[in-house]
Amino acid sequence: MKNLKKCLLTAVAVAMLPGSIQAQEDKVLAKVNGFKITQSELDQRLSSLPPQLQARFQNNKKQFLDELINQKLLLKEAQEQKVDKDEKLLTVLEQLKSELMIQRLVEREILEKSQVTDQEVQAYFDQNKQRFVTPEQVHAFHILVPDEAKAKEIQKRIAGGEDFETVAKAESVGPSGPRGGDLGFVGKGQLVPEFEKAAFELKIGDVSDVVKTQFGYHVIKVTESNPAKALEFAEVKENIKLQLQQEQQRNRLTDYIEKLKKNTKIKIYENEIS
Repeated sequence: MKNLKKCLLTAVAVAMLPGSIQAQEDKVLAKVNGFKITQSELDQRLSSLPPQLQARFQNNKKQFLDELINQKLLLKEAQEQKVDKDEKLLTVLEQLKSELMIQRLVEREILEKSQVTDQEVQAYFDQNKQRFVTPEQVHAFHILVPDEAKAKEIQKRIAGGEDFETVAKAESVGPSGPRGGDLGFVGKGQLVPEFEKAAFELKIGDVSDVVKTQFGYHVIKVTESNPAKALEFAEVKENIKLQLQQEQQRNRLTDYIEKLKKNTKIKIYENEIS
């Protein structure tokens, strides 16, 4: 039943596409027992497919036309067998109708009436500027090994002039080892506490003492740093607007349902729930 319902939803979505019914003359590509398949139908049905299927048929529309012909044949057979009277189909159609009615009600009473102005977005930004900050970041490299003695040996080798990235490629057991230990830019809160503390205390170009974490023993190097930066309003405007719209819609829907409940007698038989 789930698959049948999915197919019906797809069919309804295609039928609701703009321009499904063409008033003007349309090129007929095939006829199947009186059913016509037109150029506009083929184009519309093709455009409704997922992108990967569109790409598959875009350069082979004859194959897609064959698929539409198969559908027409199956539809004709379904009509002759009076599948439209099948109780299972009628149950799914009734459920689908109910879901589409609810969806349309929510669109009409909630979504279409929810509006967030630019002034509201600006006010939210002004009141919450502390939330719109890119945290301080460092460009960190590390060498990870499973035992402390090995880590101390590596730390001495680096201090003695060996190239950090070369040693990392040869010795590190961490996933960044093949990249010379490069972790890229990392911000506070992204790393385990012991590693973060050591990395953010390092001066540019310095190498840490051995740092123990739950993953093993690290030797860390920092090559660059970016200070914390306040984001501009233009950078976050659309995200704020979307967030406020969604919050407003949730609140409107909750209030709308509560209003309906107040005008309805509802009795729940909790003892019957199994």
